[in-house]
Amino acid sequence: MNRLSHYNIYLEMKNGEGLLIQGMYGSFDVVEPDIYAALRRIREEQSGMVRDGRFPEDILAAMKRRGYITELDPDAEVEQFKKICGIISGKRKKGIELTIIPTYNCNFRCEYCFEGPLQERGGSMLAPVMSEELVDATFAALDKYIAAGYTSEALALFGGEPLLRKNYGIVRSICEKAAERKLKISCVTNGYDLDRYLELIKEFGFDGLQITIDGVGEGHNRRRFLAGGQGTFEKISENVGLALENGVNIVLRTNVNRKNLDEIKKLAEYYTKKGWTNYENFRFYFKSTHKCYELVENQYSDIELLGELGSVCAELGLGDSGEFVSSSYFGLKKMLRKMLKGKSFAPVSTTYCGSTNGMLVVDPFANLYPCWDIVGRDKLAVGKVDVANGEFVFNDQYDAWKNRTVEKIERCSRCPYALFCGGGCPAFARVEGGSIYSAYCDDFQRIFDGVAVEVCEEFLNA
Repeated sequence: MNRLSHYNIYLEMKNGEGLLIQGMYGSFDVVEPDIYAALRRIREEQSGMVRDGRFPEDILAAMKRRGYITELDPDAEVEQFKKICGIISGKRKKGIELTIIPTYNCNFRCEYCFEGPLQERGGSMLAPVMSEELVDATFAALDKYIAAGYTSEALALFGGEPLLRKNYGIVRSICEKAAERKLKISCVTNGYDLDRYLELIKEFGFDGLQITIDGVGEGHNRRRFLAGGQGTFEKISENVGLALENGVNIVLRTNVNRKNLDEIKKLAEYYTKKGWTNYENFRFYFKSTHKCYELVENQYSDIELLGELGSVCAELGLGDSGEFVSSSYFGLKKMLRKMLKGKSFAPVSTTYCGSTNGMLVVDPFANLYPCWDIVGRDKLAVGKVDVANGEFVFNDQYDAWKNRTVEKIERCSRCPYALFCGGGCPAFARVEGGSIYSAYCDDFQRIFDGVAVEVCEEFLNA
């Protein structure tokens, strides 16, 4: 007996037509209003059965071929979904995305820092700087993976604050070894000591720097200040201007919650006034501080942020607000546009991010982590760097992270959005659901629905 697939997504377009998306097979189709209405009525019926005569034979055959109508019972369809996920997972590239933390120390004491608990552990945690021996062993281990057929194209510096003055020697050593292997170097930095690293950054051709500015003047200083309480805005602003003038790629991030909403417009105006928006090597975006680390009264979602940015972008003539917010919105928009224009396959994946697909973070204590969000929590490490033998040695938690795919998460295995969201952030799933094998949905469904309709309508009207 024919029935509607459990993995169908039904979205209404402005002209009354329906946008059908098949979450298992990746089909995208626009259907006439009467066909869409009929599908919605069948969906509302408890059985979801498609009886003979409900659709013309050619339409029925097309919907079967595209996966919207199936003869499989619900359990068999879930098993089919799991088999398809296994095929997709088997085609993943073998790669290593290496991040190095030279030190956990930081000259800032930002009010919302997710690494705040590390600072409470004092000097034993913050004082150490990565040794030359550990750097050598890390790259020796990486070389063994490359020799075994893995790809590695980039290296990121993270912290703590990687560009502290006292880190200069070890950062240079890391950069030299990365350059020998032709790895693109990027860095997440607070930007305070950037001027002291500018020549090094130019010498090694850093791919880019991400710096956080949370407001203009005191709006920033209330949130991101030195360990002694002094403000940091003026120094960072000077360094950003200096870096841009020297051709360094700069991305400015703003962490947004309800405490600094009024800074969004001020910052956009400030960047324009400074002339930074005229540089091709400059980009900025906004990101809501995550509720996993945020007080309830301060929480602000990406959906709300998109709305706020829409008003600001319209007023200042900045264009699509989605380009200035870090959420699934912009990435989805880019991928769906590419799919439609190139008539290629839908952007499906069984995983969410690099943490389950080749990312490794090395800290100054030789611990290995799969994700920036859990660094410094010894019990969550997935292994160690064997300094004596130049190898990565993993524990059982490594396999748990690397094997996290949507078909192994019960809730995801029955969700039509699973192959578009990849199960959501495993680090946030661990905090909110108690396990990385929990689903983490957040606002994904709402964002996906809006983007899918917007991009398809844009494509049809082009």
